[in-house]
Order: sequence, then structure tokens, then C-alpha cells
Amino acid sequence: MVFAGWSGAIFGCEIVADNAIVRAATPSAKGAALYLSLKNTCLADDKLTGASSDSANRAVLHTHDPRSDGVAAMRMAKNGFELPAGEVIELAPGGDHIMLMGFANGLHQLDALDIELQFKNSDVMLLKVPVAFAGR
Repeated sequence: MVFAGWSGAIFGCEIVADNAIVRAATPSAKGAALYLSLKNTCLADDKLTGASSDSANRAVLHTHDPRSDGVAAMRMAKNGFELPAGEVIELAPGGDHIMLMGFANGLHQLDALDIELQFKNSDVMLLKVPVAFAGR
């Protein structure tokens, strides 16, 4: 379990991350999804606007849109993820998440990834997130 928070300690509030995990299908996968919960303890709304990792070439905020056939289509969340004041958002399988892509050597040698989360109003958040594989 990862717990991190920082975003304006001067103002007595922060964004708090919990239950973060990077999931990949296999250790040789070139892409993986980052799931976590984010709690905005501030009195003002904020927004998750981006993410990055030195281990991945690219990190993209993804959301799902239901299609008429009942299958959800994944697409980039160009406007980020809203973080309403005093609320928790869940980035979870089948819903909003962060897609990490372009692992040069896969994930087989990595136990955890260093992740940077960017917000509209809050400071950058640094996380060390454990890596897990399907079926484990």
C-alpha cells in the first residue's frame, strides 16, 4: 500500500494517494495500468492533469466510454480527472486509470515504479508504486 500526500501544507490541505498499484498482464508487457485512490482534503476543487515515470516512455490518463454494444471503449481523458473538494476519486479497473506505455525492457526487473502526478492547483506528487502481474 502506498500513502503519499502533499499539496499546500501551508494551507492545511493536501491530495492524498492510497492503494496505488501498477498492474500488467505479464512481466514482459510494454504497457501497464496504474490504479489508485486520490482524496482531496482541500476546500477547493482540483484536477489530476498528468502523470509521468522515468521507467515508461509515456503516461496517459484514460477513461472509458460505454458503447452501444455494451463494451466500454478506452480513450484519453484530455481534460484530466476532476478532484472535488473533500472527496475521493477511484482510478480502478474498468474505469478511469493511468496507462503507462513503452517500457523498454518490460517490467520483469521492476518491483516498483517511481510515478509523478501533476495537478492543476496542487504541487507535484511523487509516489513509489508496487508492480503486480495478472494472476499474482
